[in-house]
Amino acid sequence: MEWANLVLRGEGALTDEMSLMEMDFTNPLLTMLNKKKVYQTMLAIDKDLHPNWIGTRSALSSAVEVYWKHIHDWNDHKYFHPFNKDDTIIITALFYTDYYNGRIKPTVFAMYDTEGTFMTNVKLDYDHDGKWLFTIAQSSFWGNRSAISDFSYGGALINNSELSFKMTYRF
Repeated sequence: MEWANLVLRGEGALTDEMSLMEMDFTNPLLTMLNKKKVYQTMLAIDKDLHPNWIGTRSALSSAVEVYWKHIHDWNDHKYFHPFNKDDTIIITALFYTDYYNGRIKPTVFAMYDTEGTFMTNVKLDYDHDGKWLFTIAQSSFWGNRSAISDFSYGGALINNSELSFKMTYRF
C-alpha cells in the first residue's frame, strides 16, 4: 500500500495430521500421541516511521504481528488436561533503525501471549571498522508462571532475564 507507506502481510496454514501428546492426569495410561488438525494464521503490518526526535535520518522500521493457532478437537478441560491449550494468540512488535551510517543499530522487540506472558529483547549492534562487530543484548520474561504459553516453557522463564555480549571479527 504505497499511499500509506506500509506493507500488509498474511500467512495461513493447515496441518492435516500433527502428532501431539495429549496428557491425562486422571489416568496416565490414557496419555497418548494423537493426530490433530492444526490451523495457523498470521497477520502483520510493516511501516517505516520518520520521527525527528530519534535523531537519525534513517527510518524507524516497525513490524507488528498477530499470530493465532488453533488445534482442532483438542481436549482443553483445565482440570483433566492442564497443559492443553485450545487456542494460542501471540502479538509481537519489532522496532529498529541505524545511526552513524549504519554502524550503530538499536533493536527493540516485544512479544505478548494472551495467556499473560510477556517477553522483551533489546539489542545494540556496533560495527567499529567493518571487521570488528560488538553486540550487547538483553532479554526478559514476565507474567503468569502458571500460564500455558508457547514461548515461556511452562513458566520456567518467567521473571528471568539474560544479558549477553558478543564480539565478532570478520576476516
